[in-house]
Amino acid sequence: MNQIRKITGKIFVGILVGLVLLILGHYVFDAVIKKTEAKVALREAKNTYIVMKNYDINEYAKGKCVYDKSNRYNLAKGLKDDVEKMLEHECFCTILDYDDKEHKITHFVYSYGKYLVEYSYTNNKDIWIVKYIDEILRY
Repeated sequence: MNQIRKITGKIFVGILVGLVLLILGHYVFDAVIKKTEAKVALREAKNTYIVMKNYDINEYAKGKCVYDKSNRYNLAKGLKDDVEKMLEHECFCTILDYDDKEHKITHFVYSYGKYLVEYSYTNNKDIWIVKYIDEILRY
């Protein structure tokens, strides 16, 4: 009887350790996947920024600007189509602020799947922030 308790106890401990390792492994795996996807979102946002920057240079040569408050997402007419054509996929980006003196995008947001990438240019520094968007409740 005593030997059965020892064996049952060892089996219980083994199952418990296995469950704990499984749960921890799930969280580690999930964190690695999220970090990898966040890096992809950041790369896509930076590519979008480069395309918009090049477009802005072309528009500046024509006496125009990439930032247009009258259009949707504050983008100049045709910019969203050009960005999507260059990146070969549909994207959501919006310019939040633009420096007219330096002709530079100083704040914009880019959405990629469940990630939101925010770019800002302050104190002569580029700052990139990647946020994970998770739906908690839906009514």
